[in-house]
Amino acid sequence: MGTPVIATLAGGSGDVVRDGETARLVAPGDAGALAGAILELLRDPYVLVLPAEHELAGRERGNLADLEGLPLIGNRACRSTSLAESELSLRGVDVDVSFRTDDNGTVQGLVASGFGAALVPLLTIDPSDERVRVLGIEPEIPHRQIALAWHGDRHRSPAARAFLEIAAEVCADLRVELPQLV
Repeated sequence: MGTPVIATLAGGSGDVVRDGETARLVAPGDAGALAGAILELLRDPYVLVLPAEHELAGRERGNLADLEGLPLIGNRACRSTSLAESELSLRGVDVDVSFRTDDNGTVQGLVASGFGAALVPLLTIDPSDERVRVLGIEPEIPHRQIALAWHGDRHRSPAARAFLEIAAEVCADLRVELPQLV
C-alpha cells in the first residue's frame, strides 16, 4: 500500500477499497477502531524559504500574498505539496512553480542560489543554513501531517509496539522544537 487510507464502511467505500489490502475500513462512528488504526505523530508547518538577501528576508513572517509573482521551487511527487497548492488556489493565491524536484537539498540549494523561493514543510529544510531565511506564514495553511497507520485488527509485535513508542517520543520532542525554528 502506498499512502495509508482509512475509510468508513459508509457510502459504498467497501466497493472501492478492500479492507487490509488497499485501505483500513472502520465502521462509521467507531472512534475506537479509527484510533486503533492511526497514530498522528506530528503536524509539520509550512514555511516560506527565501534567499538570505531577498527583500522579504528581513521580515519576521511571510504572508500568502507574498507568494503572488514569486518564482517557487517545489516538490514534484509529494502528496502534501499538491494539498498545499490546492489550499492556496482555494484562497485565491496563484503560485508560479518554476522548478520541481523531490530532493529537499536541491530545493534549499536553489533557493540559496537565488533561483526562487520555496513553500515547504519545515522539516524538509535546514533552518540553520545562513544562505536562506525561513519565515512562518500568515495566515497559516494546513500543516503536513505525519502519522503511522496500520491494520487495527493485526497483532502488533513487541518490536512494532517499541517502534511506535520511540516514534511518538521523537516526534513529541520535535513538536516542542518546531515553533522555535520559525
